[in-house]
Order: sequence, then structure tokens, then C-alpha cells
Amino acid sequence: MSQHDRPFSGAAFRSVRLLLLAWFSLLFFRLTLSGLGYNLSKRALRAEEEGVRPASPAFARRTALAVNRASRFVPRATCLVRAMAAKFLLDRKGYASSICVGVAKEAGTPLKAHAWLKSGDLIVVGDEERQTARYAPFMKSV
Repeated sequence: MSQHDRPFSGAAFRSVRLLLLAWFSLLFFRLTLSGLGYNLSKRALRAEEEGVRPASPAFARRTALAVNRASRFVPRATCLVRAMAAKFLLDRKGYASSICVGVAKEAGTPLKAHAWLKSGDLIVVGDEERQTARYAPFMKSV
């Protein structure tokens, strides 16, 4: 049996596994944010530490893809839920990341907030439509 005849190669298995972990993470943070609030939900995440390396662009891309795909199957998976789930996945691999929250810069409009996840200088999730430029960061968490 050749490598191409196998139902799942190592890379395909890791992709499916990451997608399932992303779905469970999204569901967990969606439920804990609704039931327990932000302060208790963030206890599941590792605090940012000095000297921890950021995620590689390849792993950050795979994580973002898994979180964004899995979020289609979790009702009301907001930007904060997606950022927390992605942070959880990066934490598991020992990568540094931080959740940023910002408010819309436009004056005279209703208050709008947005959350995204950064690892080093790379925005992992939350900037799919280059929307972080429209927000002024006011909080960097965990």
C-alpha cells in the first residue's frame, strides 16, 4: 500500500484534528463567555510571557483556517470567541499570542468593538477583511 492509497496521511490527520480542536475550543469559549463572562473564561488561556516565541506563519495560517472554518458550525462565534479559541490552540503548542480589543475610530457612529489575535507582528484571526485598521486598540489581554 503506497502513501497515496492510505485514507489519511499524517498531514491530513493533523488538519482534521486541528479542525476538531478548533470546533471544541470555539464551543467552549462561546458557552463560557455567555455563562461565566470574560474574566472567568480567560482563565483557560495562558498569560503572555516574556521570551516565548511567536507562532510560525505556517502554523498561524493553519490555525486561522481551522478556527474560521469551524466557526461556521458554532452559533454566534463572535470575533472575541474566535480570538480566544485561536489563542487556546496556540497556547497548546507553546506559542506566544495576545488578544487585542479595539473600538471603531469613526466619530458620530454607534460604539463598535472588535477583537483579534496577534502572535508577534502577525495577526492570526480577526483581520480577514483588513478591518483592524478601522479600530483603535484600547486593550491587550492575556
